Amino acid sequence: MGERNVFAVIVFLFAIMANQGHAQDAAPADTHHCHRKVFPVDTQYIERDVNRMMVEYFIDNRGYSFELKSSANNGNYLVRWTPNVAGVHGFRFSYRSLTIGVGFKLPLSEFNARNYGNTDYSNLTVAFNKPKIALLGSWRRYRGMVDLNSPDYMPPYAYYKQADLTAGSLTLKGSYIFSPERFSYKAAYIYTERQLRSAGSWLLSGAFNLSRLRGDSSMVPDPIRSNFGENGGLQEIQRLYLGMGGGYAHTFVYQHFQLSLLLNLGLALQPMRYYLMQSSQWQAANQISLYSDLGASFSYNRPQWYIALQGQVFNDGFRIDDNISGNTSQLWFSFKVGWRPLAPAFVRRGEDFFFHTLQKLNPFKNKKK
Repeated sequence: MGERNVFAVIVFLFAIMANQGHAQDAAPADTHHCHRKVFPVDTQYIERDVNRMMVEYFIDNRGYSFELKSSANNGNYLVRWTPNVAGVHGFRFSYRSLTIGVGFKLPLSEFNARNYGNTDYSNLTVAFNKPKIALLGSWRRYRGMVDLNSPDYMPPYAYYKQADLTAGSLTLKGSYIFSPERFSYKAAYIYTERQLRSAGSWLLSGAFNLSRLRGDSSMVPDPIRSNFGENGGLQEIQRLYLGMGGGYAHTFVYQHFQLSLLLNLGLALQPMRYYLMQSSQWQAANQISLYSDLGASFSYNRPQWYIALQGQVFNDGFRIDDNISGNTSQLWFSFKVGWRPLAPAFVRRGEDFFFHTLQKLNPFKNKKK
């Protein structure tokens, strides 16, 4: 789907929704056979319906790049590896606190694949959200990349491709919400609830990321490999990222429209290992860097369905040694349409059965104090 078509669809859908009435549907009572404790919220600020599911279709434009910069041999050379992913579409499903999503790469045009190569892509996300806690886990894998800076050393504008270059990333992010009775993370970014009035909350956040970039040969292109000195045979980088910080999130509400902004800042510890082909050995490096988490969401959120635009930015710089440094940049922009039907009776009964089973298996339940 071209950018103009996506924009036209968005404008059309927002125009239809804006002309609809603004009356709120009353939330049905909890029809579960067993009643669990529900976190108290200010119903003037947050609308919650524990009996609804969420089904979402999304289209993502995801920008990923892995840069290597060398200052060896009195030069200044830059490699910018990028997967050739025109876009991603997929589905997400939510019930209660659990969300699961899967995405697939959109097909490439023949011209695009011939000039920039082909990338195999896979993606799985899992989210667990309580009023005070927001957790997001994701696995992403790219195989096959192109160096966007290769026209600088391969005229006339040919692109250096490496079909075996593979990037994998396992990420877990979490936030503690200090004012969950008035601010809903679910309403802002998961859309299983609705924010009814403008409000925000201070956050305590953290991130864990385990990533690997590996090729069958050096990830430094042949024509400029000598310019990277002793690190020209760099074949694999493994990195562990541990970040911790704090920030603020706020949702601005006008009728059924929501604009949510989030910013977290802190510090991150990054132990890493890298493999050099010429010496056939692993080397280690460690550093402390800036941790940042920036997100934005704009949605039209009705009681039973929604449409949303969402973006997130992640930028992570690192240094291997005095002569070579790197940077990982990720930008996600998503268009989402979701529906929140009532959960079927068998789903609610299944949840009740699972909950009762956990209670029976609890070894501390019947112990005397």
